[in-house]
Amino acid sequence: MPKEVACAIIRNDAGQILIGQRQEEGSLPGYWEFPGGGVEPGELPRQAVIREVEEELGVVGVFRAEAEVITIDPRFKLHFFEIAINQSPKPLYHQELRWVWPRELHDFKMPPGDEPVLERLAQEAP
Repeated sequence: MPKEVACAIIRNDAGQILIGQRQEEGSLPGYWEFPGGGVEPGELPRQAVIREVEEELGVVGVFRAEAEVITIDPRFKLHFFEIAINQSPKPLYHQELRWVWPRELHDFKMPPGDEPVLERLAQEAP
């Protein structure tokens, strides 16, 4: 059974997307990622993404829509969700947070499993 991961696509009023830089310890150190994390046993991915947004950013997230589900390989299944927040996020887990335009996402070193979502988001850019 693949490990399920819930990822938040959070946009500000201008249309920029929030990404965070991973800590230097752990997997993929220094990579940039969408906020989120592992789905706990008995938890739905939709519940996990709200929990993770609160834990990582110190804000309450509101579910807007499921954006995409991607199975990377037999080990990982990524769930991407559109999430709204109404407070300024804080880097409680990440080294740094940045708001970036969708077309700029490819300028950051992000996990390879995010590529299909990055492509879709880049196509939405004006």
